[in-house]
This record gives sequence, C-alpha cells and structure tokens, in this order.
Amino acid sequence: MSLNTIGILGCGGHIGKYATEKLLRLGFQVLGAQRNSVTYFDDYKNYSFTNIDVMDKGQLDGFVEKCDIVINCISPSHLYGKIVKDAVCKKDKIYIDPSDMSFEQEERNVTGKCVTSCGYIPGISEFLPYIVAHKQFDKIRRTVIYQGGFDGCSPGAFVDMILGAANKNLFGDSYILHGNICPLSINIKKTYETPFSKNKVIFKPLINRDTIRLQKKIGSDQQYFFCAYDNMETLRFFMKLLIEGSRYESNVAAENIKRKLYERIEQDETFGKEEVGAYLFFELIGEKSGYEKCISGKLFLKNVNRLCGNFLGEVVKEIAMSPGKVLSGLNYGFEILNPEYLEKISTELENGEYMKINEIPIKNKIAIEEFIR
Repeated sequence: MSLNTIGILGCGGHIGKYATEKLLRLGFQVLGAQRNSVTYFDDYKNYSFTNIDVMDKGQLDGFVEKCDIVINCISPSHLYGKIVKDAVCKKDKIYIDPSDMSFEQEERNVTGKCVTSCGYIPGISEFLPYIVAHKQFDKIRRTVIYQGGFDGCSPGAFVDMILGAANKNLFGDSYILHGNICPLSINIKKTYETPFSKNKVIFKPLINRDTIRLQKKIGSDQQYFFCAYDNMETLRFFMKLLIEGSRYESNVAAENIKRKLYERIEQDETFGKEEVGAYLFFELIGEKSGYEKCISGKLFLKNVNRLCGNFLGEVVKEIAMSPGKVLSGLNYGFEILNPEYLEKISTELENGEYMKINEIPIKNKIAIEEFIR
C-alpha cells in the first residue's frame, strides 16, 4: 500500500517550497496550503492549492481530510505546531514536522503517527553519522557532532530554534556517557582552531532528544554535540535569548525573543547580514573487524533551506511508499530514510557547497580534551 496525497502547510515558505517541488517531481499528488496564494507550482498537473488559516478549525479539518500525509512547514511552529498536529492525529493521518517544536511533551506522551527529525538540525545532523556508523563500524566508542555558521533562517524559525533549545528536552553543558546524561564543563573564554571553520570558535555543548535517540541507535559509548560560535558577543546574545525562553510561557517568550532579535539587527548592521554559510561536522571513532578507525564528515551549505526541503521530501517519499514504517507515537525521520540517500546528497548541492566523508588517522581527530575542563 502507498499513500498518494500529501498536504504541505506553508508550501511557499523557506523550506516548504523545496519540499513541495521535490515531491511534485517525484510524481506525488501535492495539496499546498497557506494564507497567501503562491504560483510557483502552477505548471505541475499533480499540484493543487488552497488558502487556509490554520486557526480556523473548519478550514484546517477540511484540509486534513483530503490528505494522507500532512507536512507542517508553517513558522513559527511554537504557535501552530500543536494545533496542526492535534488536527492531523485526530483524523488518523500521518503528521510530519521537520523541527521538533510540536512535541514539547515527553516521547511516551505523543499520540497518533508523528514524524520529527527530518530537517537540517534535527534531521540531517543525525542521518549522516547514523548511516556512516552502520556502514563503517562494528562498535562506536565516541561520536562528536559540531554545527555552526549562519544558516539564514527566517525570524519565525529563529524563534522556534531558541524556544526548542530552552525546553526541558534539552540539556545544556552535557554529554552522554554509556547512556547517561552527564555534566560537561567547557572553557568558553578560549577559542580553538578547527578543520571546519576559517575562524577560531568557542564551543558550547548540549544534548537534545534527537542526540539521545541517535546515541541509543548507534550505541556510542560517548556522545557529544557542540554548537560553535565565532565570538563571545554572539554566544552571550544567544544565552540571553535562552534565558528568555526558559523564564516565560512560550508565547510571551517568543515575543520577547523576537523583539530582542530585531533590536540586535537595528543596533548591529552586520548581524543577520552575513553571507550564508552553515557547516555540520562529525567524527566517529570506533572499531571495524578489530581495527580502530576514525571517520570524519563535513557538510558545508550556502542554502540550508534547499537541502532541508529536499531531505524532508525524501523522508516523506519513503513514508508514502512504505507507510508501515511509521508506528504510533514519535518517529524519527533519520531512521526512516533510505540509507541510499547518503550518496544522493552530493548531487543536490550547488556551487560552493560540498560534503566530504573520509577516514582520517586517529591522531588527526579533534582533541576535544583540550577544551573540556
């Protein structure tokens, strides 16, 4: 059995437009929807569009009824995610959110068939080490993931990112050791050279639900995730926003974060105006047939939204063709996606972007011991 009609809320948005085009090219019937009309896809015979206000229950229910799968690309997700998720699950349809803002409760409390972790972070950031771990190793001793740069996300997505980092499913200054979340102290007054950034960076560790899931699936003895910042001023700004996100209810916090964001943009002409360049870097250290090895991977993007939308489209394709892969509760896109997509990613990159995955000498790994206090 396959599912043919895919609804995309926010089909003309930063990520939605790329996911929509991908699914249309793959031949699926796509029903696009959002408040404002879009004409990008009018030439596709397998595309139709409807204007919708998701706050209108009748309109939302009517839209969901026509779909087998509903993708929520509306931003900010903290305002609309739960509303859409509940409507989709009530109709017993599959709900897909490229972020994880729709699932603020614990995993065991999620009802319906829901899929998260199918965007950039979370999503691609878990998919790459997940597939490499299964292909290249028998045993993983250490997994380290780094992300940084400027991804050019929308203000709504920026607010979602901060609120997501401030919720109870994220553990700051932590890492995973043998399945347990442990405190991790970093010297944030020092900068470090890395193989993935032209600037020295400051590291800030964190563990979220997706990191925990990845560790369980690959069985890594040690699991680290670091955000890399180019300077202390940027790190301080993000930390202040995280405090706002944790201090108030989400709606109030969102308004405060948005206000502080625009204030920062007005005060600093360069903030948010940088050339888009986002990097994702990982190292896996473990064993294969008794041989110790280290695999490093680097993904550099100038258009995060494009690859995020394509990745989302690939996850949805896999679900549409094999809906039995989605079970009741919370599912993770990086587990569902066909491993062969790893080889396709390079074909979806543009000039100046690249992905490199190769074995390196153990001695050349990043010595995280240098910045862990």
